[in-house]
Amino acid sequence: MIKNKKSLWREYLRENCLDSYRDYRRINNKIVTVVRNLRKEFERGVVNSGPKSFYSYIRQQLSSTVSVPPSLKDDNNSITNDQEKVANIFAKQFEKSFVVEPPNTVIPTMQMPRVINAIESVTISPDIVCKTLKTFSDTTSMGPDSLPSILLKQCSNILSHQLAHIMNVSLKTGTLPQEWKEAHVTPIYKKR
Repeated sequence: MIKNKKSLWREYLRENCLDSYRDYRRINNKIVTVVRNLRKEFERGVVNSGPKSFYSYIRQQLSSTVSVPPSLKDDNNSITNDQEKVANIFAKQFEKSFVVEPPNTVIPTMQMPRVINAIESVTISPDIVCKTLKTFSDTTSMGPDSLPSILLKQCSNILSHQLAHIMNVSLKTGTLPQEWKEAHVTPIYKKR
């Protein structure tokens, strides 16, 4: 069909005949319809094949990636490529997101439902947490904590001990902090 379309277009340009143009438009419209239908069929297959391939296709269509930049502007508005300075700039940015409490501040208790049958025999090791963090995708978007997954992945050795401790306390007490139940949900438009 595409070869036929091209030859009709050349014929129209050569002869300037209205019939050739009408034939060209008819074939072109047919090709557009076939391509649309094939694309819809392909996208239906992607949706039905599972969430991993679906989100992979969405990421491919959006063409956005998340990565740690090799250079950043420092406080003096000069660009730095030094990795240690880039890390410190990130640290300052994260520091702005948190409030430092005075040393004697009483931390309020969170209202969480108590679980009567606590799990006692499960212990999460820092190694398991570290291995899990290293499997995170570099392109996954941030959650409610505003920490990009690439940061968690690259800092997994440092963070794994503290995260394992928090998880073990949660399992031992049978409570789950409300913050762990929060998530960003992004609706994705679905064509009919």
